[in-house]
Parts: sequence; C-alpha cells; structure tokens
Amino acid sequence: MKGKGRLTQRRVGPLVLAVGVGVMLATGGRLKPPAWGSEAAAPRSARPERHRLSPSPHPSPSGVPAYAPVASRAEAEIIDATRLIGIPVVRTGQFPSASPVAFFCASALADRQFPQRLRSFVAAGGRALITSRLASRLGRLPSEFAGRIFVLPSDGGPTGVLALPQAQVERFRNFALFPLGLRMEAPPRVSLTLMGRRALVVENHNPYAAGIKLTFLADQWPTIQCLASEGTEIPLHGRSVALQAPPKAAEQFQIVSR
Repeated sequence: MKGKGRLTQRRVGPLVLAVGVGVMLATGGRLKPPAWGSEAAAPRSARPERHRLSPSPHPSPSGVPAYAPVASRAEAEIIDATRLIGIPVVRTGQFPSASPVAFFCASALADRQFPQRLRSFVAAGGRALITSRLASRLGRLPSEFAGRIFVLPSDGGPTGVLALPQAQVERFRNFALFPLGLRMEAPPRVSLTLMGRRALVVENHNPYAAGIKLTFLADQWPTIQCLASEGTEIPLHGRSVALQAPPKAAEQFQIVSR
C-alpha cells in the first residue's frame, strides 16, 4: 500500500516496560503510509512544526491501567506481551477503580481485597481483561460477569499470548480499546501508546512492515481532524486513518482536533 506522505523510521531496541512505560529508540530511514484495503491515501499538507519521539515523551503515557501491586511480580511478563498485541497497558500499583477498563494478571492476588474490588469494579460498569491464571483463582466471578470480564489465555506465557490467532487478538484488543473510543486493526507485535488526548505512539516490533488502521469513535473523539508527524498531516477517511509501519520502527503522532 502506498501513500504520498512520508514518516520517519526509527529503529526500536528491546522493549523496556517499567512504571511509566519507557520507550527506547534509535534512528533509521523513512517510510510511506499505505491506503487501508481499497482506500486511497489522501494527500498530506505541510506543517511547520516537527513532532519528534524522545525517550521520555510528554505527557506521560495513559491507556489501560495494568494493576500490579509492588509486592508481587507474578505474570509481569504477560503485561509486556499484552502491550505487544496492541493494548496500551500502563502499570499501576493502585487499584484503578476510576478507569472504565483495566487489565489484571496474577500479580493482583498480592492484594487480599482484590476479588471484592474486582467484583465492585465490574458491577459498576467497568471492563476487565484478566489472565487465565488469575481467572482460575477467582471461582465463579469471571462467569458471573462474562459480558464485562474477558479472559486472556496466559498458560503458555508471553509466547502463547503472541501466538494467539489474529481474530482472537482483535477481540481482546478492541474489548479493551472501546472505552477509550478507539478500534485498531494490526498484527501481533504492534504496540500502541497513548499520551492522553494529545499524542500517540505506534511501534512495530516485527521484522516486516505492518499495516495498521486506527478508528476514532465519534462519541469520544467528536472533533478529531488528523494525525500529524514530522511536519505533515495524515487526514482521516471518515473516522479512520491507515498507516504502514516499517520493520522494527516507531513513530509518534500528534492528535489534531478542529
């Protein structure tokens, strides 16, 4: 797929996920964004300001809180793998009661009040993506709230998560992204980091180029106009924008509203 604009390619080193979700990058070449499916990419218009990705972008990453009490590191590697299937998880040591969606793994069991907190969370309307290892310790709770609790298979470790069928990846990813007003189509090993409502970072950890489609839901993003990067704008087609990320590369985009 071809587009008329260009994005700056940056080489991505090993992913380091800690509190704050740091992104370690080195520089590379350029790429062209594609049309998605039958869509033709619209021309970009020049922008005077350049938007560069730095190791400590501002504002801080936001997204889907991953509850990981400091007393436990159980399934910490599953949090990393979950990010690599496009779910913008951000570690937190506090129970994310105010978030519309959250991710929970076996680490949460270090909190003795966790089962009751989870029950209250989903009963109040929150969405929970939980690992199968955690689900096996929660009795009937996951089945009682089957519409609000999705169970991510984790018995195979991070390798098993990254080997999930594409259709299953899309289901888990968009279950978590919907409360944030987003949908995403992308292969595994493509991650998304949100910087509030001002910017986002797309990273392709694959050794091949990856087609990516982001859809911004009208209710949560009523005035979004385009994404901007490296002095150019990428307009939306309807509510969606199509990109192609080069191998082992990342790009930061400013979110531009009317």
